[in-house]
Amino acid sequence: MLRAPGFPLSMLTVVVFFSGNAGLFLVLTYHLQSGIGLPPLAAGLVFVPLGAGFIAASAASRRLAARFGITTSVVGATVVAAGLALVPLATGHPPATQQWLLAAVMALSGLGQALVVAPLVETVLARVHTDDAGAGSGVLNTLTQAGMALGVAAIGTLYRTALGTNPDTPSPDTTTTDYTHAFNLTTLTLALLARTVAALCLRLRHTPARDTVSTSAVPSHPSAADPRKPPSA
Repeated sequence: MLRAPGFPLSMLTVVVFFSGNAGLFLVLTYHLQSGIGLPPLAAGLVFVPLGAGFIAASAASRRLAARFGITTSVVGATVVAAGLALVPLATGHPPATQQWLLAAVMALSGLGQALVVAPLVETVLARVHTDDAGAGSGVLNTLTQAGMALGVAAIGTLYRTALGTNPDTPSPDTTTTDYTHAFNLTTLTLALLARTVAALCLRLRHTPARDTVSTSAVPSHPSAADPRKPPSA
């Protein structure tokens, strides 16, 4: 299964995609609460448009995937990248305005993420035989969780390094500008990750899927289906 054409590439795409998602949730929370001082409820409400965008796009993503295949994921990842690239424009405004602008960015990100997920999962499972669908799903779920953990670790480290202090217990001279700089740097990095997902999905589009017919359903001998009949010419 791991040697199936395109399966390792699809697993890499899953890891990169979910790493970026988890990293975004982490650094956005730090910026909203520690950077611009929003209370937990107000910070949490900024994430609501992301869920709304995800729900709205999910309703159409399966139909789009059935028609356009993994190309839908390419478009979705590009939408995520475009939204994250706009973050520095939003963080240049006062905190009250930032809250609404970042909520709009999250809505765009949710739309893009929904367009990525369904076609990507379908492409992953198309890389394995039907007999291995359970194992393929298990590998997919495992690497999804691993990717999220990796994203929190890697993006969190980048954010901490750019900030120059622990965001949970910042030094007294840490300013809002410092938080904004760290957030802008990490979100631009996340935009590059989203573009990487789009490039990987584009590569998957040109990688033919393995035949998914179960090998156990194929007769091993021309006359195995009915031993009374001789092989046909």
